[in-house]
Amino acid sequence: MGDELIDLPGGAGDNMTEFTTFEDYLDSQITPLDLYYLEDKELARQLVELGYRGTGEPLKREEFESRKKAAENFRLSKRLATKVLASHGRDFARFPFLNALADREEANRNGKLTASKPGDNTVRTPIDTEEHIQVVMYDHLTRRKS
Repeated sequence: MGDELIDLPGGAGDNMTEFTTFEDYLDSQITPLDLYYLEDKELARQLVELGYRGTGEPLKREEFESRKKAAENFRLSKRLATKVLASHGRDFARFPFLNALADREEANRNGKLTASKPGDNTVRTPIDTEEHIQVVMYDHLTRRKS
């Protein structure tokens, strides 16, 4: 899913980040026919801002700015968000098997370790645990271009 879509009144209904300025938002609702009859872009913008042109109720400048800022914050937070590991903050000291899984979780998520048949680039690690009769983990290292 890309940037969040925010439904704008006034028929704009497009991606909020599409408009650099409030004037761009107003211009998106002005047709060539409007400019033909009015012969003045500023007058056409004023008519849109007052609600005489366009569909629905247009955004006021303050509302446009707040929605634009909210959309930008959402985009940035989504881009900067890091996925929290399932094992983050958990103490598996008493459970050797879960501790071994937690140690490998980040590498598995990043694709540095994979699940496949034993072979080259494989490390066999037996784990002593009271919960299971036998636990053996195979770590398969993959070559990835960075």
